[in-house]
Amino acid sequence: MELTPLDIRNQKFSAKKLGGLDSDEVQAFLNQVAASFEELLVERADLLRTINNDKKTVEDYRRLEKSLTDAVYTMQRALDEIKAKAYQEADLIVAEAKMRAEKEVDAIRNQANDLHLEIDRLKQMRVGYFVKLRNLMRTQEELLDSMENEQQRALFLCFGHCRGFNFLRSKIAVFCRNNRNCKNRRKSQHCKKS
Repeated sequence: MELTPLDIRNQKFSAKKLGGLDSDEVQAFLNQVAASFEELLVERADLLRTINNDKKTVEDYRRLEKSLTDAVYTMQRALDEIKAKAYQEADLIVAEAKMRAEKEVDAIRNQANDLHLEIDRLKQMRVGYFVKLRNLMRTQEELLDSMENEQQRALFLCFGHCRGFNFLRSKIAVFCRNNRNCKNRRKSQHCKKS
C-alpha cells in the first residue's frame, strides 16, 4: 500500500504510560514528514510529467530522425542515379564527338587527297601544254624558216641572175603554183601583171 501525506498526518500512535512520547512533538514531526513527503510527491509528479513529455519529444525526434534518414537515403539514391545518368550522357556525348571528329578528319583527308590529285592532274596538264607549246613554237619556227627560204628564192628568182625579165616572171609563176604555202603568190601574180 502506498503511503500518502494524509496517511502520515492522520497516523495515531498508542500512548504508553511509562516512557511515552510527547504527542505534540510526534504530531509536529508527522506534519513535517507529511509536508516533505507531499513536496516529494509533487516533485515526483512533475518529474513524471517531464519524463512523459521528454518521452514524447524523444519519440518525435526518433520519428523525425527516421524521416530524415529515409529522406537522406532517398536523396542519396536519387543523386547516385543522377550521377550515373550524367556519366552515361557524358560518355555518350564524348563518343558522339569522337565519331563526328573522326568523320570530319576523314572528310578533310579525302578533300586533301582530292586536292592533291587535282594538283597532280593540273601539273600534268601544264607539262602537256608546255610540250604542245614547244612543239607549236618549233613548228612555227620551221614554218618561218621555210617561208624565209621561199621568200629568198622568190627574190632570187625575181631579182637574181636571169636572162630576161619574162624568163624571171615565168619561173616565179611556176614556183608559186607549185608551192601552195607561198605567200609570194600575189607578188608573183603582181609580177605577171607588170
